[in-house]
Amino acid sequence: MNRNMVRILSVAACCVMLLVSACSKDSNGDVAELLKTVPADAGAVVSINARSIVEKAGCKVEDGKITLSPDLQKSLASMKDMETKKKLEMLLDGESGVAITSVVVFDRGYHRFITGLLDDPSAFKNFLASGDKKYQFKEKDGIEYAADVAIKGNQFWSRSVGSIDPLDVKEFAGMAENKSFFSTDYAARLVSDRYDVKGLMALSSLMGDAGFVKQAQTQMALQTIFSDAEYLDFTVDFKKGEMEADASVLTSKFKPAKCNFPLAKIDVDAVKTIPGTGNVAFAVAASSKLVEKVNAMLSQTGAIGKIYTKIIAPVNGTVAVLGQSDRSISDVRLNGFIQTDGKELNPLTTVVAQGGMQWKLNGNNLVLSTPQQPQGEISAEAFAKECKGAFMTYMTDSRQLKEYTGNDRLPVSQVVVRMEPSEGSVRVKATVKSDSSDGNILAAVVGAFL
Repeated sequence: MNRNMVRILSVAACCVMLLVSACSKDSNGDVAELLKTVPADAGAVVSINARSIVEKAGCKVEDGKITLSPDLQKSLASMKDMETKKKLEMLLDGESGVAITSVVVFDRGYHRFITGLLDDPSAFKNFLASGDKKYQFKEKDGIEYAADVAIKGNQFWSRSVGSIDPLDVKEFAGMAENKSFFSTDYAARLVSDRYDVKGLMALSSLMGDAGFVKQAQTQMALQTIFSDAEYLDFTVDFKKGEMEADASVLTSKFKPAKCNFPLAKIDVDAVKTIPGTGNVAFAVAASSKLVEKVNAMLSQTGAIGKIYTKIIAPVNGTVAVLGQSDRSISDVRLNGFIQTDGKELNPLTTVVAQGGMQWKLNGNNLVLSTPQQPQGEISAEAFAKECKGAFMTYMTDSRQLKEYTGNDRLPVSQVVVRMEPSEGSVRVKATVKSDSSDGNILAAVVGAFL
């Protein structure tokens, strides 16, 4: 096991419940105190309500100790990595010194930090040093530090990569409130919202190490689509049988960023007509006004762009397919349709045929199919329900998610991602459903990874 502190907390992030050893504190009050030590110019700030997650995972907390649900107890008992198991058991038994109801993760420059409160700083240092000699703490300017962790009073900070600089922590701990993130217009939401995970990320920070050219291109694309696009605002909430996530693009003033493209809604009745089933489904409302705007952009990108303008020019309405995603590109399997204006269809139908699909016209609708029919757990009727009110919808059954994660034990039945017009902008909503309507999806996912 990598003994890096953040690796330990990464395991706990998979089951954030394990970061809690006392629930007597007020979670929102903790977030407020932590935000006072986060710089106002942080590129990302995420609050995790550990207490809520603990309870939703079916665990009990009493006298500083966590009692796992029977299923999680079995998962922990079967862990093969004995050192990780020992660390988790110390967290559960209240021996870590951590007294966290909420933790905050934030980015400063190229570095990422996690910060939280301690019930017993001495116990925390012993916890880190257990089996790892690099955690030999020193002190500088009132900051205790070792490797990637620093402590000031009853608060700790951990840096994701490399050693922590005590001077950084001194700045965080002594920060004037008007220079902290707590002074921003967004802080009130992090403190008061009910969601299990909530946060804000500068769009520029999402590009990571993509390189200057790629970052510039991405930034230009975002500014073309949205006006004054600066941040991504998101929440995650665990409910009985499902997990819900919500995200939107905000301006520099933390308001919904106006979408510069005309958005329509998916033709739900048309989606219902798609025959058969699939394990993946996709639909988008591509109105003629949207196509015109996209074509205006493509026409400025040279000869290749102009070719694409001819292909998509007749699209006028909803494009939707039900398919089978676990097939190779050479074995496309799908049913679907493209609503068009019925004019100059040859470039579009040529591309469809080259993709191995058959097509026919039903009025102005271009009906698509393949000789080999797709199969899966998604019906057109079920997909249409998820499309209602959305501009774009993507849905998959459990097969693709398990393949993506490489974990066949994931207790997930389906994933739905929707983009909805909202206040002149766009909201992205994602739902992950358990394979049992009564199942505790959080506890089940944690158990799958333990």
